[in-house]
Parts: sequence; C-alpha cells; structure tokens
Amino acid sequence: MIETPDDYYAGVRTRNSQREYFMGTIGDRWSVFDNYVGGERISVLPNGNVGIENITPTHRLTVSDPSGNNTLRLTGTGATYGEGSKLNFGDGDYVFISEDIDDNLLIKGAQRTAIMGGNVGIATTTPDPSAALDVSSTTKGFLPPRMTCLAQQMIPYPAVGLVVWCLDCGPSGELQVFNGTAWTNMIGGAATAGPVIGQNYQGGKIAYVLAPGDPGYVFGEFHGIIATPDDLPPENWGCYGTLLSGAIGFTVGTGNQNTIDIMAGCAETNIAARKCGDLVLNGYSDWYLPSINELEILSNNRAAIGGFNNLQSYWSSSQYDSGFAHYLDFSNGLTILAKSNVDFYVPYPVFSSFEFTIGLTTYQ
Repeated sequence: MIETPDDYYAGVRTRNSQREYFMGTIGDRWSVFDNYVGGERISVLPNGNVGIENITPTHRLTVSDPSGNNTLRLTGTGATYGEGSKLNFGDGDYVFISEDIDDNLLIKGAQRTAIMGGNVGIATTTPDPSAALDVSSTTKGFLPPRMTCLAQQMIPYPAVGLVVWCLDCGPSGELQVFNGTAWTNMIGGAATAGPVIGQNYQGGKIAYVLAPGDPGYVFGEFHGIIATPDDLPPENWGCYGTLLSGAIGFTVGTGNQNTIDIMAGCAETNIAARKCGDLVLNGYSDWYLPSINELEILSNNRAAIGGFNNLQSYWSSSQYDSGFAHYLDFSNGLTILAKSNVDFYVPYPVFSSFEFTIGLTTYQ
C-alpha cells in the first residue's frame, strides 16, 4: 500500500478490501486520490478546471488515460440504441450524439448531420446510399470554391471531377469541372477561359494578365500586357548626358508614359524607346518600351512567350539619371544600370490594358 501524501490537510478517507481513496485538498487543488495506484484520479483547480487522470487540466474538462485505452465515453438515457448523449453548449438547445445498431454516427440538432457507413448527410439523417455527401435544404444551396481563372490554372495536379466556380471566366463567371486533361463547363463543352500567357492575341502574344493589386486591375475584366512576337535589334537608350522630364516610372503600367516622355524629350532617332513607339505591327501601333518591372515580367514569362535571347541584356524605359538607365540581364535576371549610350537589345515592344474577347463578349 502507498501512503496518503503528507500534504493532504483536509478530506475524507474511504476504504474497501482492495484499495483506499482519499477525497480532499492537496496543495491548492481538490482531488480524489487512489492510494492503491498512488495517483490522483480527479483534480479540480482553483480556476474551476477539472482533470480526470490529469492534475494540470488546461480546459474546463481535461480527460487523460495513461493506459492508452478509450478516454471518454458518452452514454444516453439507457436505451440500447437511442438518442445517445445529450450535449448543451449554453444556448438552451441540445445536440444529440448517438450511434445506431450498425455503428453509424448521428449528430442531431437544428441541422442534422449523419455519417452512415461512409455516407455523410447534412440536414438529413438518411443520406442516399449512392451519395458520399447528401445535402438537404429547401432554402440554401451548395457553394463550391470560387477563384479567378489564373488561380484555377495554378491548381497543382487537379483531380478528375474537381469542381470550381471560375469568377472571371465569361461575362458572369462559370461553373467548371476538370476532366483529367482540361477544364470543361458542366455539360462537357470547352470551358470559357481567361487569357493564357503565350497566347497569340491582338498582333502579339499575351505576356501578363493583371492580378489583384496591380494598377489597372478590374474585377471581372481582363487587362494585361501584350508583347510583340520578336525583339528588335540592339540600340542605345539615347540622349546620354540629358536628364529627361519623366521616364522614371518603374512599376507595371508606367512603361507607356516613360516611352512618351523619352520620345518627347530626346530627338535622337535610333534609340530603343523610339523604335518601340514608332512601331506598326500586325495592324497595331500602340507599342512602347516596357518599364523595368514590366521587363522583369517579360523575363519571368519568357518561356511561355518564346523568342527571347536568354544570353542578352535588354533595355527598359526607366531612366536612372542623365547618364544611366536600367536594363535587365536575361542570363542571370539581374537589374543593372548602364550608360545610355551603350547598345543593348530592345525587348519585345508591348502594349497594356488590352481588351480580351471571349465568344461575343468583349472585356474592355
């Protein structure tokens, strides 16, 4: 037999032929101590937390089982298979947890849930046997994951049958399912898709689609950058020694104004910005020399766009000072300053805020 701990200072001791229990206080907690095994069975802390086989309960009820057997069993009113355990979470209504004769789990409340041999029912306790999930309602619907076309295309290894709502596919969005090789609409036809980087469009190739947070992004519309199919021969940046008014934009959407400012402030003819600004290609004349951030996008997407020389350096339209401008080395992805009288390749001229047409619907 193990002696009752000395720091019990008040309580009641009970004994039977096999073991002795002591109910009282030990330290600052009230407990039930089993003298046979030398351990506290029940502990109540001053803050009201109760522990079963746990002397430091961190919740209102903490149940532990050092033996590794089942730690908690809830029983009902005595019926072999009935409503089972009745739980109340403080709002006056009860939730019943029970199992039937086949060990199916039922959770019953205002909205009933049942798990019947692998069939899950929401708001029904009799899910259809052919359905893994059976949702019953006359006032609510099923809400699938919702995402943009770009986010949908970035889902890694989508499963056959995966369903999403594409927010910006078509004029009003579209419910789509993956068939194992491609996304389709719900009748198996070709899914309405947003623009894809590298796709031929409006005299060039789609190089970037604006995402939330980008200047010019509009929810439900497609805007972005289109690049020419090929780059242009090397030229210098121009007007070495002259600090132009403007032409200092770095971010997406500033390349066009940079090009306008360069062409207005620098009369030299064979310069990178003028080669882009004067270009007429495939019926389009609104090309410009990209800003350094736009050029970085072209570099990041060059595999899909195609045609870049990965060992060359390309000018941007972003001037640094009177003698230097920013260029991008495509061999290592570094943004570098160079004298504006040095010849570098002229990247694919681009234009932005394109309109993308799907079927008969045009997004401006």
